[in-house]
Amino acid sequence: MPRPVRRGRLRVVRGAPPEASPPPQGTPLWAAATSLVFPGLGQFLQGRRRAAAGHLFGAVAIYTIAAMRHWPSTLTIGVLLAFPLWSAADAARAERLARRAPLRLV
Repeated sequence: MPRPVRRGRLRVVRGAPPEASPPPQGTPLWAAATSLVFPGLGQFLQGRRRAAAGHLFGAVAIYTIAAMRHWPSTLTIGVLLAFPLWSAADAARAERLARRAPLRLV
């Protein structure tokens, strides 16, 4: 067993056995799907509250500006589709990174 490293109140153990780590909460597909339907929901379910608020307020701002400007163009449609896709990709990436975290806090 590797020797724990003390940092404040937490001990960080490198190379923890996989059976000691908690099971993964979700899948990258589930996180992406929830964030695609409602931008920021995938981040919120992951526990990333600030990222969720940023995605939600960003989506509301983009949708409000598009509604106020009455942009009936392909640029508007592209922007309105690109933001949820970016939010979904961010949620899936964060979920993949969380599943293979190298450190375990005990």
